[in-house]
Amino acid sequence: MTHSNVERFRFLAVVQVLTVLQRIDDWQFDAFKLNEVSGGRPLSLLSYALMKHNGLVDKFQMDDHRLVKFLMRVEDGYPNNPYHNRIHAADVLQSLHVLVVRGGLKAPDHTYCDDVSLASCYLSAVGAARRDWWSAGGVQV
Repeated sequence: MTHSNVERFRFLAVVQVLTVLQRIDDWQFDAFKLNEVSGGRPLSLLSYALMKHNGLVDKFQMDDHRLVKFLMRVEDGYPNNPYHNRIHAADVLQSLHVLVVRGGLKAPDHTYCDDVSLASCYLSAVGAARRDWWSAGGVQV
């Protein structure tokens, strides 16, 4: 494969990811498709995208590399099972996001949900995902 073909494939992969992420604020978001186009990284990619989309990475001066490494580490702990898996965790995180955004908690004036609260919501969802990871060896909750 030539260098130009590799670059074409990379470009097409980015376009596919961005196409899925266009529905980040909608109930019709497809976590299964995100899993497919992200190479099996729906939770870390979505978590990072939500933090960037809302300006939280910059506002709280998070180190992009360390944040992504942390998110991928959590995601790596997921077993390959039919329910409590990384796709389910991404779906739960995105549903939380839609509830916050569409439910009016994240208003332009930040009356109900300021940036600290929003970051806490997202990281709590990732933390809840970690709870699923820890319980994976025993009873599925």
